[in-house]
Amino acid sequence: MRSNCSQGSAPSASADQADHPRADLTRPGPCWTWVGMTSTSGLPRAAQIHGARRIDSVLAEDQLPADGGKRRRSVRNSGRRDNDSPAGPVFQGMQLVENRPASVDRLRRRYSAMRLLPWLLPALVAVSGLRYAGVPADAIATYCGYFGAGVVLPGTLLLRLIWRSTGNWVEDVALGAATGTACQFIGWAGFTALGLQQWLAIWPAAVLVAFVAVPRLRRYWRIDRPAPLPLRWSWGVAIAVAVMLFGVVAGPLLYHLAPGTLENNLQQPVGTEYHQDLLYHLSMVHELMRSVPPQLPQVAGEALDYHWFANADMAAAAHITGLSAELVLFRLWLVPLTAVTMLLTAVLARQISREWPTAVIAVGILAVPAAGALIGHQRLSVVGTLIYYASPSQTFALIALVAAAFFLVEVLYRTSSSGAWVLAVTFAVLGGGAKPTVLPLLLGAVGLAGLYVAVRKRGVPWRSVIAGGILLSAGTVAMLTVTGSTGGSGFRPLAVLRAQGPSYWAATGDRSLAASGDFLLRPIAEGRVVAVVTLLAVLLVGQLGMLVGFGLLASRRMRTDPAGWFLLGGLTAGWLAFLLVDHPSSSEYYFLRGLVPFAAVAAAWMISIAIRGRSLRQGLMLAVLGVVFGVAVVPVQELVEVSELGTGWSAVLALARGPLVVLVAMLLAWHCWRRLLNAWPGLVGMGLLIPVMMTIGVSLGSTIDQAAASRASTARPVYTSKNLSFSVGEQAAARWLRENTGPHDVVATNTACWPNRKDCVALGYLVSGLGGRRTLLEGWAYTQQAMAEHGTGGNAYMFQPAPWQERAQLNRLLFSAPTAETLRQARDEYGVRWLFVDRAHDREPVVSTGTNLELQFENGAVSVFRITDDQARS
Repeated sequence: MRSNCSQGSAPSASADQADHPRADLTRPGPCWTWVGMTSTSGLPRAAQIHGARRIDSVLAEDQLPADGGKRRRSVRNSGRRDNDSPAGPVFQGMQLVENRPASVDRLRRRYSAMRLLPWLLPALVAVSGLRYAGVPADAIATYCGYFGAGVVLPGTLLLRLIWRSTGNWVEDVALGAATGTACQFIGWAGFTALGLQQWLAIWPAAVLVAFVAVPRLRRYWRIDRPAPLPLRWSWGVAIAVAVMLFGVVAGPLLYHLAPGTLENNLQQPVGTEYHQDLLYHLSMVHELMRSVPPQLPQVAGEALDYHWFANADMAAAAHITGLSAELVLFRLWLVPLTAVTMLLTAVLARQISREWPTAVIAVGILAVPAAGALIGHQRLSVVGTLIYYASPSQTFALIALVAAAFFLVEVLYRTSSSGAWVLAVTFAVLGGGAKPTVLPLLLGAVGLAGLYVAVRKRGVPWRSVIAGGILLSAGTVAMLTVTGSTGGSGFRPLAVLRAQGPSYWAATGDRSLAASGDFLLRPIAEGRVVAVVTLLAVLLVGQLGMLVGFGLLASRRMRTDPAGWFLLGGLTAGWLAFLLVDHPSSSEYYFLRGLVPFAAVAAAWMISIAIRGRSLRQGLMLAVLGVVFGVAVVPVQELVEVSELGTGWSAVLALARGPLVVLVAMLLAWHCWRRLLNAWPGLVGMGLLIPVMMTIGVSLGSTIDQAAASRASTARPVYTSKNLSFSVGEQAAARWLRENTGPHDVVATNTACWPNRKDCVALGYLVSGLGGRRTLLEGWAYTQQAMAEHGTGGNAYMFQPAPWQERAQLNRLLFSAPTAETLRQARDEYGVRWLFVDRAHDREPVVSTGTNLELQFENGAVSVFRITDDQARS
């Protein structure tokens, strides 16, 4: 294809833009291309014809007609009337003239309506699932209105203003939702810092008003140069999104109960057990609804040193909608962000591969594990490896990660623009505050791709250097301000093997804590090579989906594309961090969770390359072969596994059976491939399809197996905890506290530790979480100070004593021997206004009313006292 720019005015390619056949020559910009001009009618290719062939067929073999664009194709039907002329744009000299009959306008409207039909499916799944989970219809309608009009619409308009439109509404909505999320974060920070958070709804409203009132901004309400995608793309992506949403609403949303609600229509008692991570996140949502910069809710007055950007997003949602933080966190927030993550993955897949089928395949791969909910898998906290319900920060980080990756690819290897740079930097910063794992993945992606460009072009890839510098700067700032939860972490090769728990103990005899000990693991230092290799093989087999993307190296076309090296760089950085970082809670796994969109895009691209130009029969034959071998792996592994591992060599041999099954399956698949290749030489070049489909088959087989086990289980299909449970009275007292005290009040409580234990597991978040109030001292396990002491005395971080011993001593006095002096100290030095006295679970605090305290609330489990001004001074 040839641009209408003169040769002398053609922009020069930078060192970052590799010279390969897929260079972006059709993007609208200063130099318009003929292809771009012929697509401005906005109709799909099939709909651009009205009784004639496509007008863009004027350009045979993508070349400009010799007569400067005046020549038209001959019409076989000589009796055609004037109104049977080609619909859409036609060339007259150097001008583009619209020649569209009225019937084409009707066709356009009909086709536009048809394009909306697929998206009703995920919407229906989401709404019906939320209703079944017990969410009121008015709350669903309110949140839908907020997310659509307060996040997606302003974000889409800003996306087009800062950068441009993708040419179709769905991809604009995906990128617009991410942009709107960033915009909302900026508005939330400003309004909350000024104490005007109750007026936060003005922020998105002001954006919409500006785009209506300012004439120059009104054009961004429409797509100037539409490039709609096929209906097959819409149906494929919509079905995948619907399956994923079904997995979310039928899995985590029913498995984890929402505070203060019935058990989601399951005809069981009120839920009393909540995952401690969710209560910890709930405490941060409450905190971020009242102050910027935030304080640590469990230790009032201390700075919140954590990656809290996801919680700020929830706080903004709660302010704008007026809904409770509990309803937002436990029910509403996850659903639309899951859909956005899926759509962004589709956008990234199409951008990198330049083929729409790749996007459908990528989101289809992500949806495979979620299909377990369709066949009865009820106990889900994790939907595949994409969604982890107990980690909202990971969900939020995926949106920032994929959006940042999209714009980095755009500025480095496509059409660089100032707007794309602005968005790339914005999402990189947003990702740095969302999760510590985001920026290392992006830095690895940019670094490896930049190295490839430097070697190929024999020059300095300045754009990659600039992007790397920006990512390093953002990472440094994030580490110094909001990252958090990295205390006690270090580098230790293969330390993640300890996360296998009993298998690792049996094979090595090493029971050391994570993030503790010498630089080398004990079995490595002792030279126990076979045990280490076996454990590593078990680990790799469990993460086949994250490994298959490295198959990009086997494709010559992808090896010559910097976007392919970008994916490989992200995968490499994630795996290196996973195998080298040692975190007290084994949170190095989040590096792999962050790779899920990259791995799905890489696998989908490999499939797309393998089947391009091939017959349907060939593709189905190899796909079925791979899936069958993959599905068969799971039951065979179960057949060969042993009930008891034993110890030492016995455990090593038992553990080796699983990886050996996978190895045998791969060898058999390779043998079948060679036989097929001898019989049909035309299959050459399709070999990558088999390992990818085998990996998908393993995932599918595992999903089927887990669903069968879930159906056969007699356990309650809801989250349960032996140590962390709250009675109805405790929850009622927490709600009373939230409704009858000031948002900035500080509460002293005796709920810092898990009940029913002799030792203190500092993961209690009743008052700061369910009560939504700052405390003198509550569960301190997740603080940087506690994690830094991980391993001290041979104890994990959650068993460490409180890092603030003066507070701890004062808190003990308040609940064992309260005096006027201790109350005065608590009030004057720490701002304590309330005492939350929990007597449930055999707690026996010595607190009574009298001259020092005034009883405000009491039930069978909890008493709440207020410290009055006069009594505190006495």
